[in-house]
Amino acid sequence: MILTIISDTHNKHKHITGDLKGGDLLLHAGDMSSMGYEHEIREFAKWYNGLNNYHHKVFIAGNHDWGFQNNVEKVKSILSEYDTINYLQDDFITVGDSDPHDPNVNTVKIWGSPWQPEFYNWAYNLPRNGDELKAKWELLVSSLSDRFSDGDPLDLDAIIYLVGLQELGKYHQKFQKDEKVNLMHVGICRVLEPYGFYAFDFVDDQGWPHYQVVKPLPPLKAGEQTLLMKEALVQYFQERDFFED
Repeated sequence: MILTIISDTHNKHKHITGDLKGGDLLLHAGDMSSMGYEHEIREFAKWYNGLNNYHHKVFIAGNHDWGFQNNVEKVKSILSEYDTINYLQDDFITVGDSDPHDPNVNTVKIWGSPWQPEFYNWAYNLPRNGDELKAKWELLVSSLSDRFSDGDPLDLDAIIYLVGLQELGKYHQKFQKDEKVNLMHVGICRVLEPYGFYAFDFVDDQGWPHYQVVKPLPPLKAGEQTLLMKEALVQYFQERDFFED
């Protein structure tokens, strides 16, 4: 099965029409609009429906697609005008060509849900589990402090620095002041990459990873910035089984 996955087109979807070469399934994973106004939804749906080189098309709303949250029944009514678009909100769909001898051949089951942890008052926000994040952050600080600072508590910047060092992989090298700043930058880019703000670009001749800006950070308050970085750092170390017993 040939799958194409896109997202964050923000009303610029027509610019990528030529890059969509066709296949079995096209999945748009959210943020097709700037704010999810009705005219944006209608224009996107018309374009999406017209991509006839894909057998199946699935769409899931993102945190910019306010119209879907504010009036999902109206949006479903609009999308129902186009029989090739499958919209998923806390639901799943199985697409592909079945085989009577093997029902798993050439099929894929997709679960679609737009919800996310609360972030800067965007659409589909759910309250964060503050107690769980706090507990994991305290465990992370305690464990890293025991390993790298003889028990003196590491602050947020120090842990970001450690991530940058981990990504560079040169643990025993002495760094100049500007290189330490670059390590901080690498750490920030790496932990915020899953949030869609940065994307890995390349590694230069000296082994330094480089990232490109995908979208700017929203204007967060100081406390919101700290919360975002703590969550991103916890997620980074959680992916590396840091919290496993």
